[in-house]
Amino acid sequence: MSRHAQSLASLDPKAIVICDADIVESKVAILRNVNGDGSKWERQDLPQSFKYGSLHSLAVVDLNGDGRPDVVSNEQEELLPPGRKNPRWVAWENLGDRQWREHVILDAKYGGHELQAGDIDSDGRPDIISKPWSPMPWNALEGKMHVSWLRNQIPRAAAAAATAPLAKP
Repeated sequence: MSRHAQSLASLDPKAIVICDADIVESKVAILRNVNGDGSKWERQDLPQSFKYGSLHSLAVVDLNGDGRPDVVSNEQEELLPPGRKNPRWVAWENLGDRQWREHVILDAKYGGHELQAGDIDSDGRPDIISKPWSPMPWNALEGKMHVSWLRNQIPRAAAAAATAPLAKP
């Protein structure tokens, strides 16, 4: 299934997060090494409210400061489902107890590839940055190459609360 994998070691040392790449209808899942020796694995697909394109990116990072690792990915500009020209960036909020909530955090015709997470602006909160593999003529910049930076704007007070949502409903 995967070209990308990240560890959930801070939450579950026997779990990894994986996502498809280079195909339409990609999925994101958590694989858990049930007995620790690799002989039995359990798969948990993360919530998906729409048909994804190629998710050629994956990061595991605590976006809201609640101490639980969240998952982030984005769709490429190419390899979207037929008829779609709006690559989306998606975060899955870790609610604890193996529960996850999907949030579309960007839907503005900016595709991504090899997304990275880190504190770019030195404010103590992780940000997200990505660029397209191959810019499409219909993207938000009329086909130009771009680097997209999603600055984490979750309020600091909310980032410290265990119930802080990643996005407003």
